[in-house]
Amino acid sequence: MLLNIWSRKSKLSLQALLLVIVMLAVCITVPAPTSAATQAQYYVSPNGNDSNAGTLASPFKTVQKARDVVRTINGSMTGDIIVNLRGGNYPVTSSIDFTPRDSGTNGNRIIYQAYQGENPVLNAGVQVTGWSQHSGNIWKAPLSRSNKLRALYVNDKRAIMAN
Repeated sequence: MLLNIWSRKSKLSLQALLLVIVMLAVCITVPAPTSAATQAQYYVSPNGNDSNAGTLASPFKTVQKARDVVRTINGSMTGDIIVNLRGGNYPVTSSIDFTPRDSGTNGNRIIYQAYQGENPVLNAGVQVTGWSQHSGNIWKAPLSRSNKLRALYVNDKRAIMAN
């Protein structure tokens, strides 16, 4: 009986020892995630100006300007390039095109992100004005045919459009 208890304790001790060894091996062989170096940071704000330097104190106004500046330095990247979008409404009047030349190089990334704690909104909508009541609950407004209307929102809620 004493041998049986020792045998059981030995098995448990051996299992515990193996578990500790495995845990140590994992801790030693799995590298901790490293943060990549940052080569440059730019800032964009709806209140900025595209002739600014793109700093926190002097931000660009458009994402396109930030993209174009990033293109001038991303060929020889030594760290990530971060573009921070400050909170606010960014009216977008034409497509913002990103191509392979807007990708990171040398194992580094180009990151477009919201500035910490802020909410940038890229808004490509066109405000429809000149509404008049047609009859009952039916309203109408002139719309240039160059702007194709795919969806209509009234007070941030999607509205039903007449055919």
